[in-house]
Amino acid sequence: VEHYTCIVDLLGRAGRLHEAVDIIEALVESNPTVWMPLLGACKVHSNVEMGERVAKLVLESDPENDACHVLLSNIYAAAGQWDSSANIQHQRLERGLKKQPGHTWIEVDNEVHSFTADDQEHPQKDEIIAELERLNGKMKEAGYVPDLNCVLHNVDEGEKVFQLSHHSEKLAIAFGLINTPPSTPLRIF
Repeated sequence: VEHYTCIVDLLGRAGRLHEAVDIIEALVESNPTVWMPLLGACKVHSNVEMGERVAKLVLESDPENDACHVLLSNIYAAAGQWDSSANIQHQRLERGLKKQPGHTWIEVDNEVHSFTADDQEHPQKDEIIAELERLNGKMKEAGYVPDLNCVLHNVDEGEKVFQLSHHSEKLAIAFGLINTPPSTPLRIF
């Protein structure tokens, strides 16, 4: 099943969603683990209809799958379907499911450092934020415009940009950049 999950993930990333479905449906026994990468791909490729279908299949076999609820809500949000997004979030909360915060790790000098979104606990937080601001400025100068469609709709634009620019992955990368020599490969996990 693990290998099929990888194939589904690769096909999904390439936008070949229907081929990914064919692979899953050809399996004698599929499980939510195989379907979840396809659900993520539905968000990336803005395929609400397939996202609904995949989420239904996952939730039939695993109704407590908090990640499925969050992804489906994000699919709706990215499509501007705010009422549907809020409805899924409401269902998740009614079931007592809590979104697990995303963690990102990076190893520097044989020490693993963990980050969550808007991490305020790291001893180098001020330097990390300064590096993030520097990087965000360079990206903006290069013409980068953040996609704000997938961020909560009930916050102002400045807060949306902040949420996008302070993800755990970005914090880990900024930490790696300020704590390693130039051109050092950074691996986050």
